Amino acid sequence: MNIIIGNLLIFLAFIIALIYLILKLPKPGLAITVCFLMVFTGIFFIIQERATKLVFPGIAEVELAVEKANSGVEIIDSLKTQMENDANKVSELKEKLGKMFKLNASGEIDVMRTLNTGLFEFTVDSGLVTAMNMPVSSEPKKGSKMGYVFSIDSNNILGVISEANGIGGVENKKIFGYGDYEMENSDNGIIFKSPNGYKWKLTIDNMGDFKIEKL
Repeated sequence: MNIIIGNLLIFLAFIIALIYLILKLPKPGLAITVCFLMVFTGIFFIIQERATKLVFPGIAEVELAVEKANSGVEIIDSLKTQMENDANKVSELKEKLGKMFKLNASGEIDVMRTLNTGLFEFTVDSGLVTAMNMPVSSEPKKGSKMGYVFSIDSNNILGVISEANGIGGVENKKIFGYGDYEMENSDNGIIFKSPNGYKWKLTIDNMGDFKIEKL
């Protein structure tokens, strides 16, 4: 029973340490101290189980105790090696995660490599939200292209493009279509806004003639 408890304590210590290293939770020093205490307590339980009462002058019992003690030392060495291996694995995992994800100064997660996802979905009743954004500083030269393109099978479909104005903003904002634009609902159209603030809707009738109505 003591061996089971000892191994369980050591396993839980590794799990707690791994969670703190990956998630970077607060008070890591306290967590590491608790983990070390759990490991040493587990080792104590394991050695205690294997210890045999030394009865003098019972030579056989002394030899058995020495054998058990040597076995306990082997277990400690094995646990030490396992801890070192686990520490190396955690270090490798942190290095790989560091190449994939990075926290910026605002506490946001920056993806360092291509991120393959399934369905992208907002939370229920999100309201009007921004799906994506590209901040522009004053470093890019005026006229530098700023935007992104939506593609399917490496074929461009829709582009959202602008130009840096050289003072931390953008100008000449445009939407580029790399294919035909088809409007499924005939009641829908294109809405324009005139300089005086009025809105005008452009649709087409069954004869192919354009119709403009004021909204």
